[in-house]
Amino acid sequence: MLSRNTIIAIISFLVIPVLINYFLLSWRAPRVNGSEGDWLGFLANYIGLIGAVVIAVIQFTKQRESDIKKDIEQNRSYVDIQDFNAKLMLVDTKTHENSRIIMTEGFESLLMKPVIPEYENLKISYLKISHYGTAPIIINCNIEVQYNYILDGVQKHKGEKYSLASIEQGIEVFVPLVPIESTQGMSIEMVSLKFEYSTLKNERLKLIRLYNPTIETLYGEKEEVIYCEELKLVNWIFPNKQTMQRKAP
Repeated sequence: MLSRNTIIAIISFLVIPVLINYFLLSWRAPRVNGSEGDWLGFLANYIGLIGAVVIAVIQFTKQRESDIKKDIEQNRSYVDIQDFNAKLMLVDTKTHENSRIIMTEGFESLLMKPVIPEYENLKISYLKISHYGTAPIIINCNIEVQYNYILDGVQKHKGEKYSLASIEQGIEVFVPLVPIESTQGMSIEMVSLKFEYSTLKNERLKLIRLYNPTIETLYGEKEEVIYCEELKLVNWIFPNKQTMQRKAP
């Protein structure tokens, strides 16, 4: 069955010549020179010129859109978010001097606890965020994390949201995953992670990571999928970021 647009195109193709014959060739304006054949030749050239201009504009617009899309893709900034375990305040961990820790409510509560031996070597879970690409910075960053933890034998859920004005290239941002009721040896089970940010090319991107299984998807401004991958998590260390200390014999 023919579509509505196809039917309209067929009718237009049949009717337009009749209308031209009726409105242009059935009468003559005063003081106008030229035969019917001359006017038909002029009309054909005129319509051909308009068609050529329209085609040129369409091609220019498509080429410009293609160039803009290619430029955005080639200069796109990506984020790298890793699970990271380290001591409080990143003690014994080497990182950039301008790297920062987000002072979450649970993290601040943990820092206010009395300094006792069991907390001297306490390691907690962080999300380590950095970005890579040609641009030196990403802006308007929003992060949302959802995780579970066990307290007194009961599973509890925690959701947190944070905003950052910018993240510079080479800088690492650490998000402590610490509930306000955090205790020694408490384990964290991630549920989901969402990170939204803008690039210097005015592109708004959204990274969503779901756990168990771990699937990471990057969405563009129009919710188009840029990539979607299942991540195979492995255990690893940062040998160049650890300060090795030995006690003298």
